[in-house]
Amino acid sequence: MKNKHVVLGIALIAVLAIGAVLFSQSPKNNSSELIEKAVQTQLESLQSISTHVEAKANEHQKEDASQEVINQAILAIETNRMRIETQLRAYRESSVIVDNQKMTVKKLEAMQDEISALWESFSELSVSLIYMANESAYSEDYQHALDAFTRSHQNVKSKLEQFYESIK
Repeated sequence: MKNKHVVLGIALIAVLAIGAVLFSQSPKNNSSELIEKAVQTQLESLQSISTHVEAKANEHQKEDASQEVINQAILAIETNRMRIETQLRAYRESSVIVDNQKMTVKKLEAMQDEISALWESFSELSVSLIYMANESAYSEDYQHALDAFTRSHQNVKSKLEQFYESIK
């Protein structure tokens, strides 16, 4: 009877060691769904083993040495289950951070494109203003171009302010 408990204890320790090695390594290229499924499978496996060990413990409460091995196995299972749940929670939180960073990068790229387009129109207006200023410093066309230039400048300034607010 003691041999069965020793074998069961060794099998449990082997399963726990394999699970600990698998989950202590950070995933590189796996999708979050696969990782969550693997963690969930490991948790279910640990729960199943824990239930089995508890059932065996209830059957053999008279054997003190076997009971101690079983209690240690149950404690190891629960400890590893809590570690795996903690790792899964941390992974999910880091996935959210990465997703938020990806969205921020997309926003930054879109804002950069808008600012580039505005800057091009700003530069074109600058060239027009210089040309018109050379032609006639006080003409009505010059005043319209100056007004357009000022509006463009304010638009660029506004877009830059939005850009900086969006990345805060």
